[in-house]
Amino acid sequence: MDEELRRLQALRDELIAAAAEVGQSALTPAEKARRISEINFEIDDIDVVMMDHAATQINATSQAVVAATEAAGRNVLGKVLDGLSAVVASIREDVQRIIRDITPDPVAVIPNTAPTPAIVNPVADDPVMLRRSSGTRAVYGHLVRAMQNALSNAGFSTNGVDMIFGDDTANALLAWRASTGRSTLDAIITKNEFTDLTGQDEVDLFDFCAQATASFEGHGFGKIVGDFDGAVMTWGYHGYTLKFGHLQAVLDRIEAKGPQTLDAVFGSERASQVRQMLQMPLQGQLDWARQNVLDGQSKIRSDWHTQFADLGEQESARTAMLEHSREAFWDGIAVPQATLMGLHEPLSLGMLFDAAIQQGGASNSTLEKVKAARAANPNATEMSLREVLAKALRAQLSNSKWADDVFARRRAFISGRGKVHSVNYDLGAWGFFASDDENEGRIIPPRLPEITQMPAIQPSQRSFAQFFEDEIQSHAPNFSATELLYPGGGNAAGACKGLNTDPPEDLWQNAVALSKLLQAIRDEFGAPLRISSCYRSPEYNSCIGGASRSQHMRFTAADITIANGNTPLTWYNKILEMRNRGIFSGGIGRYNTFVHVDVRGENATW
Repeated sequence: MDEELRRLQALRDELIAAAAEVGQSALTPAEKARRISEINFEIDDIDVVMMDHAATQINATSQAVVAATEAAGRNVLGKVLDGLSAVVASIREDVQRIIRDITPDPVAVIPNTAPTPAIVNPVADDPVMLRRSSGTRAVYGHLVRAMQNALSNAGFSTNGVDMIFGDDTANALLAWRASTGRSTLDAIITKNEFTDLTGQDEVDLFDFCAQATASFEGHGFGKIVGDFDGAVMTWGYHGYTLKFGHLQAVLDRIEAKGPQTLDAVFGSERASQVRQMLQMPLQGQLDWARQNVLDGQSKIRSDWHTQFADLGEQESARTAMLEHSREAFWDGIAVPQATLMGLHEPLSLGMLFDAAIQQGGASNSTLEKVKAARAANPNATEMSLREVLAKALRAQLSNSKWADDVFARRRAFISGRGKVHSVNYDLGAWGFFASDDENEGRIIPPRLPEITQMPAIQPSQRSFAQFFEDEIQSHAPNFSATELLYPGGGNAAGACKGLNTDPPEDLWQNAVALSKLLQAIRDEFGAPLRISSCYRSPEYNSCIGGASRSQHMRFTAADITIANGNTPLTWYNKILEMRNRGIFSGGIGRYNTFVHVDVRGENATW
């Protein structure tokens, strides 16, 4: 792979030269730092790829292994190089443009002219939310509030309604589950169960995205802040600003639902002043707020602060906020921009919605960067495109003071895990449950087919079917050859369609130990298992971004869910206990909606 590694080094040198040109340009120090930081992210990516392939060569123990490893690696590395080349070319072009005219890239929000993409919304048995894993932020927001109200009304105390899915709420949910004959191994609620409890059946992906962004914003429904960032006033669930007209739009919606709300909260005289303000042109509204609502330090006066907090407690105000966020930021920006970028997975929509709230959405330049990355590597996973999108959204921000905060929030949506404002997030617990990506290292698998819907065994699979009947069936009576040959959701459609194959005959024997483990797990839980990924051909594994030495390629691993109404944390802990009892030796990996198990012969845990 000497030629590929030379190309990597050349790209790295080109990026270093671009950073030097930025450093010598007439940009402001802050802008130089921002641009150079963006370039350094790409240099880091190249360094990781170079180290990974160097380690692959070091770890190969024979000439034949070296040759096979290099052949597989060259295919992967070629794709990586194509993507990196496009990114480097884009950066070089951007640097040259900056040096020519020192003009920052304008943020031009793309209008809502495209049809809605086929985004993945929750269905009957999909989780709406579940108890947080240790060390991560509890689910927060309006769905939690609805659940807490419903639990309290049903006689299960949550110790208040604070919109936080904490221990008191989890215990109340478990008590409700027990009272209705549902499993109580963990605190989880599916879409059907949420409807049964609250009477609400309109829950969709917007709600999940709205809760995550509301948690990042930290305003709740009532908090209001002054002119700390040039927006003059910022209030409510998603930080509606006066400067950009969103606060006024929410107030208009509240007023339209009935004038009694503003009168009751502000008093008739002050409510009349607010209504007059809403009729002014924007500059007049900003001047009015500075003169009447802000104090000498540009903070909210205490009386207005109390009244806006009270307004946020009104049901009409909460409804108005959610309606505005859906219309202005979801339907107006996030969904159409996802369509234009060819993105449809929940985490992608979450990132675009968060960007719409925080920075007005993606610019045309950002759109082109995502398109270029897809064109450079047609097999790029949506997760890898989210990484390109996150970096491009960070680069949009002209004020570097907020760049790190922007990138932290966007990065949380790349894989579903991240740290925002020093708090760890695991978005699998927040309902981000479905994706086309299904491999080790990704948090979200595809929605799984029912076992009864498995396709019939094709003629090419007959020999393995006979092997299964002769060697495996007696050890795993609850499984079939068809389940072990399920090729994975990514093999059915998209960039990796048709790349998976049946396992070669020299690997069939490995499936004996794997099947014994799967049967032992089923017996332990007393519930059916569903396999979302078992054998992967090297080409398919590479395409979906699987680990370079994945056990799936040896027919010794399976990604599973267990149909007992509980969470991966519960499954993981019990399977770990099984391994500690000596039932098997192998790997256990916990992800947000599935557990990986394998029979590699030595223990590995993640």
